[in-house]
Amino acid sequence: MATWKALGHPLLPDLLLPDANGWIPLYSAAQWIALKGGLEPAFDPSTIESQVIWKQAFGELCDAITRGTVRARGYFSGETRDLPPNLMSRKAVSYPFRDMDVDLFEGSQMFLQSTYFNDDDDWNSGMTDTLWQGEKPIWTHIEVFEIDVRTRWPVESWGRVAKPTGRPPKRKVPIFAELDRLTATGVPIEPTIALAERVTAILNADLFARDPVSLRVVQMNIAAYLKVRAKGTE
Repeated sequence: MATWKALGHPLLPDLLLPDANGWIPLYSAAQWIALKGGLEPAFDPSTIESQVIWKQAFGELCDAITRGTVRARGYFSGETRDLPPNLMSRKAVSYPFRDMDVDLFEGSQMFLQSTYFNDDDDWNSGMTDTLWQGEKPIWTHIEVFEIDVRTRWPVESWGRVAKPTGRPPKRKVPIFAELDRLTATGVPIEPTIALAERVTAILNADLFARDPVSLRVVQMNIAAYLKVRAKGTE
């Protein structure tokens, strides 16, 4: 398995803000907590010391999911489903930017492997937060509800309000969720330009009216969605 250095990510990804009415990757929520909403400086995720920061952040996040104050969902058996809160209780965690603990793979207990979120291409290629049972991925693409994250960990709770600096944060386009919704209504999901245009229009009329998502991004997501769904039926 390639390490984060080989993948060319020596520093943390841009902070993804929980400022919309949608879902963000579990990792991004943990980074939000670790950096206190941007009030803390970015740390070097390659150091042993960084694991203390991740342990606290993931501990708070998993505890909130277990208690039901933060809603979570993931991809299970070929479809997006609500994640049962108890699955996040007292889980061993393989933290991001570190080599996988081989003992976790060889064990029988379910554990969480967190992978940093950099952009939609990484997400669609399978670099997601995943619950494993031994060597078998059980839940993939785990994400949490933005409103719950921002309610539980508002920037103001850490003291002062941070002013945005640098590049705007990357966003995660919820195309998989929209494709799940269309599937549930009987719409066939096929790699056609007509479907891509339909999904693009739906997203840009609501969630991304101010910053439209491109047709090309939607087409890539449809292809990834069909690939993930095919794996789920194998």
